[in-house]
Amino acid sequence: MKKDGSKMKERPDNAYLTVCIALCTAVLLSLCLILVDGVRRNCGRLETECVTEIGLQSILAEYHRELMRQYNLFAIDASYGTASCSKANTEAHLRMYLEKNLDYDDIFLSRYLYGDFLGLALKTAELSKVSILTDDSGAVFRRCASEAMQADVGLELFRQLQGWLQVVEVNGLEDGGQEEEKQRLDQEIEKYDGMEVEIEEDEWDILDIVNPTYALEEKKRMGLLRLVVEDEAELSSKALNEESLIRSRLESGRVNRGNIALKSLSGAEQLLERFLFQEYLLKYMGRYGKENEEDTLRYQVEYLIGGKKSDVENLRSMVNRLCLVREAANA
Repeated sequence: MKKDGSKMKERPDNAYLTVCIALCTAVLLSLCLILVDGVRRNCGRLETECVTEIGLQSILAEYHRELMRQYNLFAIDASYGTASCSKANTEAHLRMYLEKNLDYDDIFLSRYLYGDFLGLALKTAELSKVSILTDDSGAVFRRCASEAMQADVGLELFRQLQGWLQVVEVNGLEDGGQEEEKQRLDQEIEKYDGMEVEIEEDEWDILDIVNPTYALEEKKRMGLLRLVVEDEAELSSKALNEESLIRSRLESGRVNRGNIALKSLSGAEQLLERFLFQEYLLKYMGRYGKENEEDTLRYQVEYLIGGKKSDVENLRSMVNRLCLVREAANA
């Protein structure tokens, strides 16, 4: 009512436009917030992938440089110069790299000029799959070595080595029965030695056969190594400490093991791997005439064949083995 007592004239409500704008604003605001949240989630996923990739690349950048330089093998030393070698050390390094790449505190005036729109933080990081060179009795090492050799020489060497192996297998030079074959031949020679043979009609003579291997046996007893090398005093006198070998650590269970199963190879692939691995050993391992001064043993190839503790014993075993193979081939 007015002050004079007259009634106020009623007007219709025209506030429907305000309600419509409020409803539309709520819908649009929700849509914008959903889009912003989607952008944040996708950016977070992308940053997580990038940070993880950078972290893994940083881990791989810590590869053992001496192992790569001497043996062309790409591997990580999980001990990082300490006495403890375990997967936990590598995981700790990975977490460090991930946290550093997710942190903005190292940016100049980051607290005032930038805002952490994503707000990502590392909760945990774990290596679920690990492969160690000693897994499967060294199968991982042989696979890596053969792959490295294949990258160096290709497959042309395979055909040449295949021909060499066929020569060895056809002649049975690696069957381990050379000594038995020699004894059989010696018995044949002794059977005909001293036998009377007819030279001409009514003329007989006693057959005198000198076994050519007797002189070789005498030289063997004297030592074949002195016949091969010019000066035995110049030979390496280095020897192994068996307690430090990977074999001893395997027997005592002091070797870490991975959890990645190697892909099984076909017969041809196994043959190729064997050839490449043998060529790898000849290229990267020291041997007589091509010694590596930095190695514990200077005649590593001879050690792989002979398995003795010292360089001299391995070289002597190699000389005797070569003589035995050559003797069987000559016989």
